[in-house]
Amino acid sequence: PLLPEEKREQRPVLGRTASKHPTFLLWVRASLDKLHVSQEVLTDATITSVHDTLFADMPKLKRFVAVRGVLGRVIESLILLDRAAYLRAQPGICGVALVPVFDEGVSPRNMALVASRDTILTPVRCV
Repeated sequence: PLLPEEKREQRPVLGRTASKHPTFLLWVRASLDKLHVSQEVLTDATITSVHDTLFADMPKLKRFVAVRGVLGRVIESLILLDRAAYLRAQPGICGVALVPVFDEGVSPRNMALVASRDTILTPVRCV
């Protein structure tokens, strides 16, 4: 079995390559190469057709990305709080904390959910 680092190195990186490929067609062709997929799988006409069909929905996509950007952090915070409340309700759990693991500038998912059992950290029985 591969270690996680080795798996990560084997995965192709496809994001943020628009500056290297001036057209959608060239980007798809380069992505197929990185994924080791035969170029014959998709014709130029098929790629162009998909682009033209989806390009009409670009305003909707831009609105979705804007809403996701605004609400994403709120929703993730609610999920973390729900998980913390679940752990707090479990028998034998004394404390639950959300702890920032690293700078939020590195990644918005910088929080760790930490719970402690009464037998690990303190001899006092939790209520």
